[in-house]
Amino acid sequence: MESNVINFIATMGLSLSLALLVAFRAGKMRGLTDQNFEEKIGDLAFDTLKGEINAKLQECFNLYHEMPQGQNWRCPGRFTINRIATHLHNDTETMELLLNIYLDLTNQGVASEAFLQALAFVAGPGM
Repeated sequence: MESNVINFIATMGLSLSLALLVAFRAGKMRGLTDQNFEEKIGDLAFDTLKGEINAKLQECFNLYHEMPQGQNWRCPGRFTINRIATHLHNDTETMELLLNIYLDLTNQGVASEAFLQALAFVAGPGM
């Protein structure tokens, strides 16, 4: 079954670091069988990618707001990093969209389209 899991993860088109993270987390999963591994690994990949988007957004907001090392920017009012990220990807189950957002944030940082959309969302309709 290990080779099935590895082959399945390889077909997702994730970057090497994300694929390794998903594979590592899959190794810790309980109840993984030949019958359910595709669904469970797929869900794990989505959750992992969404978590990595949250982390990249936090990094971008920290950089944008010039936060000291080790301190995170806190979202104003009712916003959370998770809510901002969910706004960007609309809680989609499309791996391609999630991967594009992640790569945009990773490669372009605060200049990325995703981060600019996140800034506009936090600023509200008055911007």
